[in-house]
Amino acid sequence: GANRAWHPGCFVCFRCGELLVDLIYFWKDGALHCGRHHAEALKPRCAACDEIILAEECTEAEGRAWHMQHFACFECDTQLGGQRYIMKEGRPYCLQCFDALFAEFCDSCGETIGVDQGQMSHGGQHWHATTGCFCCHSCKNSLLGRPFLPRRGLIYCSIACSKGETDGPQLPGPTSPLPSHSPVLQRSKAMTFMPELLSHPVNRSLPSDSISEDLSDTPSPPPVPDGPRQPPPSPRHQRIQELLQEFDGIVPMERS
Repeated sequence: GANRAWHPGCFVCFRCGELLVDLIYFWKDGALHCGRHHAEALKPRCAACDEIILAEECTEAEGRAWHMQHFACFECDTQLGGQRYIMKEGRPYCLQCFDALFAEFCDSCGETIGVDQGQMSHGGQHWHATTGCFCCHSCKNSLLGRPFLPRRGLIYCSIACSKGETDGPQLPGPTSPLPSHSPVLQRSKAMTFMPELLSHPVNRSLPSDSISEDLSDTPSPPPVPDGPRQPPPSPRHQRIQELLQEFDGIVPMERS
């Protein structure tokens, strides 16, 4: 490049366009380079520390290069060279940390869905891709590879099942103990520690029998009056009563 000339504003790095007047520059392959991109042309740059990798060995993943010791789980720093990993937002994670941080919960059994497990998703809900989890809520028939009907957060195989018109397995009654893996039990535990998730406050001043009556599906009959119902007094009648009370309070003046 000694026999070439540039306008001062044109003397820039071929890669990044940085103005190289009064700076150290490099001429390589018929183009100007700043110090940073000249080094990258000779050696790769680590995606973690942004330094040139001068070692003889490095790790390449996701189209980028890493120092051997820097290609590690973003959460627990476990080195991932030769190990299985998952990239999220440009950061590598080991399988255990990824499951702990980002795994979804199955809407059927309440357990986490690991990266090694199949997953079914619909409308923000997730299920294990198994016959026991992704199945009709009423008859328990598997819905894998079959059309299904989502209603009120549950999935069914038919309109009849969604209306409860089939003779499927009976669900636990209100007094039956729930299994430990029940999603209802899992949600109940979460609501115990996070009361702000409750949509309605609990009225603790009510007696227990009043609460049970409020929760009953059968409406209670109206109270039977003891006698004929009296109409409310008219405004004129109320005013007359007030004047009479004021008149009774007046003390008569004695004449001298």
